[in-house]
Amino acid sequence: MLNINGVSSRIISDGTNNYRLADENFWKLSYDQTTRTWTVFDKVGNKYFFEPKLYIYTNNTDCTSTIPGYHKYPYDFRLTKVQNIYGQEIQYYYEIETKDLEFPAWRGFSNKCDSKKYYPVETAVYLKSITYANGLNRIRFERQSRLDFPQEWVTDGAYHSFERQRLQDIIVETDSNKDGVYELIRRYGLSYAAQGASIWPEYTWSSGGSTSTLTSI
Repeated sequence: MLNINGVSSRIISDGTNNYRLADENFWKLSYDQTTRTWTVFDKVGNKYFFEPKLYIYTNNTDCTSTIPGYHKYPYDFRLTKVQNIYGQEIQYYYEIETKDLEFPAWRGFSNKCDSKKYYPVETAVYLKSITYANGLNRIRFERQSRLDFPQEWVTDGAYHSFERQRLQDIIVETDSNKDGVYELIRRYGLSYAAQGASIWPEYTWSSGGSTSTLTSI
């Protein structure tokens, strides 16, 4: 499924490396098998670049001293760059949250993939900032901890896609005198309901908080 500018459309493959959108809007899609990245071309020449940020992990019992004990398959691709016909770019930056999961590992003295090792795997991806074409304007997204998720997901040894942080502030900045120091233009602060006043006030998550409920910006 492709989502750009608030519009979604299903991606259809012809069985090779050629793709199109289900609504036939004449956008072109290209997937690079080596880098596992998508490039989307719209009708006016803009290019949208998508990179994998979240993966599904499975055990690899054929690991070696150089091949890890897992296979990873991307399933969540995020927009990282938009380029217009003049080469001007908007850059999107992200931060990843992880947890450690146990996978097979190579054991040197036995020369076998018969040991175990913990590897960090991605559980959440957050938009960190957007930088505009001239490099002088940007938007930053600051986060705060949240407590409305199953606490057992942090240490249960199974994969879960979940977020332990939520958006706190949206900050618009400019480097007006081009000295590399950004000045504040505007800050949007997000406020959430207090414990017991959320959308489900009687329910408390095992991490200790109630469901995040946005009350004002």
